[in-house]
Amino acid sequence: MSDFFRCRFPGLDQRDESVAAHFDALNDGLEAQVAALRAKHPGAPLVTFSHFVPRLELVPEKRFLFLPSLNKAVGSAYLDARVRALKPDAHVFGHTHFGWDATHDGIRYLQACLAYPSERRMRLTTVCSGDTFPHADEPTPLLVCDGGTFPPRYQCGWSTFYDSHARNPRLTHMVPDYVARQYANGRTHGEIGWGGGIRPAWTYAPPTALSRDRRTKDSRVWRSESGEHLASMDK
Repeated sequence: MSDFFRCRFPGLDQRDESVAAHFDALNDGLEAQVAALRAKHPGAPLVTFSHFVPRLELVPEKRFLFLPSLNKAVGSAYLDARVRALKPDAHVFGHTHFGWDATHDGIRYLQACLAYPSERRMRLTTVCSGDTFPHADEPTPLLVCDGGTFPPRYQCGWSTFYDSHARNPRLTHMVPDYVARQYANGRTHGEIGWGGGIRPAWTYAPPTALSRDRRTKDSRVWRSESGEHLASMDK
């Protein structure tokens, strides 16, 4: 992954945990600060933030990823331990460009990503968080907390998918078509699909995103039939 050769950390080695340990150590003392704030403001909600992902459960399994090596550069066990120690009501994260809203061990985890323009065009259904972000005609920031009250859970393609389908990382012989087509033997080895009775993740997106995504695809088909060459990545 480009993350490993485009970044340089003098004295640290990206082949081990030294980089993650170094940056996590910059947060030493947070627990004491948070305890003081909670003592001063009892009952006030705590929201923590990170760019990287604190738990693997917040990323699709490897077989579902267009870039299967993604999970090698999304977060660390140090970040997970730090968030759990702080015990926030909600933790906001980023990096992976997947809309997400899920609760694990009493902590609500949220990602509201803008993603790249090409990603919003090609896979809005797994980028969006809720009915309007980032695809409304006049998009607004995603509400995390208002006056100590958290909004109802947002519908997001992948996190809602996992409400219905348990993670099964031991299943490695079956991949969706959009992954299989990247490999020379993708159609002759293993199986292609999602599995019996399993709907693709993008079908769990909010209706507003599904509708806009459908209109975008219809437009691309029309433009292609009109003679304009378009690079496509089918879902």
